[in-house]
Amino acid sequence: MPGTPDPGDTRGFRTAFLIFLAAVLVLIPLAVSRLLESRGLAGSLAVALLADVGVVLAARAYLDRRGKPAESEAVRPGGREYVVPRSLPPAPQVFVGREETVADLEARLREAGRVPLLVLHGAGGIGKTALALVIAHRLAGAHPDGQIYVQVGDFQTDGMSAEQIRHEIAGAYVYALKRPDDELPTATGGRIDFFHRRSAGRSLLILLDDVPADMDLAGLLPDRPGCTTIITSRRIPGGLPGAAVTYEPPPLAEDDSVKLLSTLLGADRVESDPADPDDLTAVAARRLADACGGQPLALRLAAAALSQRPHWDLRFAVEAILQRRPDPEQLDVSYMLLTAQERLALRSIGSIGKQAFTGWMLAAAASSPGEPVSEELADRLARAQFVERRGTRRDHASFYVEDEVLEYARRLAEREDGPQASSAREESVTRAREDRRGRDPALSVREQVYPLMRTGDLSAALATAQQALDLADEQGDGVAAGAACAALAEIFSELGDTLEAEEAAQRAIGTGHPGNTARALRCNGRIHRRLRELDKARAFLDEALGNAERAGDAGEQARVLFERAYVLSLQGDVTAARGDLDRADRLRTSGVIGAETMEPTALWYRGAVLYVEGRLGDSAEEFGRARASSRRLGQRLWEAWTEHVIAKVALATDRLDDAKEAAEAGLELFTAIRNRYGAAHCRYLLGQAHLVEGAVREAEIELWETAETFRACGDVWVERHARALARAAAAWARAEGHGPGAGAGEESVRELREEIARELGEAAEIFRASGDVWAEGLVARLLAAMTGPADG
Repeated sequence: MPGTPDPGDTRGFRTAFLIFLAAVLVLIPLAVSRLLESRGLAGSLAVALLADVGVVLAARAYLDRRGKPAESEAVRPGGREYVVPRSLPPAPQVFVGREETVADLEARLREAGRVPLLVLHGAGGIGKTALALVIAHRLAGAHPDGQIYVQVGDFQTDGMSAEQIRHEIAGAYVYALKRPDDELPTATGGRIDFFHRRSAGRSLLILLDDVPADMDLAGLLPDRPGCTTIITSRRIPGGLPGAAVTYEPPPLAEDDSVKLLSTLLGADRVESDPADPDDLTAVAARRLADACGGQPLALRLAAAALSQRPHWDLRFAVEAILQRRPDPEQLDVSYMLLTAQERLALRSIGSIGKQAFTGWMLAAAASSPGEPVSEELADRLARAQFVERRGTRRDHASFYVEDEVLEYARRLAEREDGPQASSAREESVTRAREDRRGRDPALSVREQVYPLMRTGDLSAALATAQQALDLADEQGDGVAAGAACAALAEIFSELGDTLEAEEAAQRAIGTGHPGNTARALRCNGRIHRRLRELDKARAFLDEALGNAERAGDAGEQARVLFERAYVLSLQGDVTAARGDLDRADRLRTSGVIGAETMEPTALWYRGAVLYVEGRLGDSAEEFGRARASSRRLGQRLWEAWTEHVIAKVALATDRLDDAKEAAEAGLELFTAIRNRYGAAHCRYLLGQAHLVEGAVREAEIELWETAETFRACGDVWVERHARALARAAAAWARAEGHGPGAGAGEESVRELREEIARELGEAAEIFRASGDVWAEGLVARLLAAMTGPADG
């Protein structure tokens, strides 16, 4: 092709350049050498070194170019060998009583031979993991090729066999060390071979946490010099080389136990007042430490429970506990500090039969009124550190209980409730689990989630969709899980939670089901339309339409076409937008199940396209019909959004009272359904209305608050506009004499007016660039009024 350089010519040019570079780096030092020789400085060591450095640098540059990609290439997929893994969790912030042990074990590891191995073993709760993490972080700098952490106990929690656990450990190694273009070996043996090949010649630190006592680790440990392995386990596992350093952490000494309590609770609650000889707080602290048996877990749980009750006197708390439990177990102290409801919940957890649990499991075990109540109890146990909250989704969570706490809960249930009660709880959980297996999560999404959304009950829709996702995951139903994620994406986008929406959409797309993919892609299209990233929105919607057609879902095709029509109108393609609207209406009225429920949708989008075209009268008529339809069908969500756009049209046509009335009606609806994103849009319009009527202080407050809401929701496009108008309102307030500058001299007033003019000009430019003609005109009016006569 003309103008395209030949690859051979390019390589030749690079070679010639490198030769030239080498020559320069060699000849210049030699020339300097000749010059110095002429001045009697021949044989100078500096000159000889300079010449040698030139040769070395030239050679190094050439070899580096041949042996590795350029820096820009190194960051491309497939360009670098692997991203250096650094997966160690943070070291514990509070670490007491083991400092000398850490130094001793670190020294023993450094002397342990070619492939150091440390095994920390002992009872649960004694502090093995904390000790392992502290040592690992101290050794991390000596292992620059990566630090890999594997929580092996989680695999056992999931009910995996020993061989499955070996497979997962090897897989964790491979994922940490693979290049982007490597394929993951499927067989355990292939994964282990891959790990040993890839770890050869590298200095790695590996921490295997909570390894089952009967686990055979043969083949899963690095066997090359420079690598270090740390293992925690209840007992020393099999398959270890004979040179392993082993250590069983003992309980903390009494002084260290009290120090840990003091660090966690604060010295004022643990130490006696030196000025008060009758203050026995320190004695109570030692009794508490003794009751916890020097076990770090028991001490941390006791401190967590006491920290929830900051007004409790330590002496009375300890006295009350020991009166009820004269010979307590290590965890009894913290257990007795719980409320009666929390104690019942903890005992019930022992009947669930697994370390990971959700609200419905606890509800079945504890016979509580429902899942939300059980989640609240589990949250309270999490605050007391008996369990760990693992879920991150809003209004929903999963929980995890450490093995030693689970065993304690089982003993508690036997001791306090008897074997009959424990058996009844186990049967209740089994019945609930069987009942859930018979449910159809995809049906729940179709027949419950979307109707709840239309009626505006977004909280119930969110909870139902999340429960459907949990159920689909339990059943291993990937298609149903994708349907639940697509619904979650739509709910989150309605609520303005952009990141959560995109994450849920990505998981739905990952299932590969065309119907789920279409809904998720449509959701992404709407998100990017709101952000005014119109090309991205169009691409998502084009792909969504193809998936909806493959799924044979006429209703979803119509929804995609309505959204795409809006995007096309914003891009200025009015003809294509109208074509999509007509096609969507034909699909909607061609016998689609639930076609009537889409009527407000169709009217709203037609009104939106007319608004973008500038046909405000026609737009207002369509929005009025959409409002009547949504009210008739009880679709509060569409009714709220319709009130919002009716206010927008009224504002654009200078019908200020109508605009405020509709914006306030929308705000009331959005507030009732707890939709902060929609509420912020209505308040944004109210802020604009305040600007028009000259209530600049009210406008400024309203606009700044809405900008913060948009920022929290991730809608940077509207946030930028709200901030621009807020600055305009603030500038106008200052010009009116409500802010700094009032009563100033003539020169100060002139400077202030110039500054305000700049701020308003910048705001006007933002609106001009985005095509918001109305807002640009409003700022222009303010600017014209402000730049009039000084006494005007």
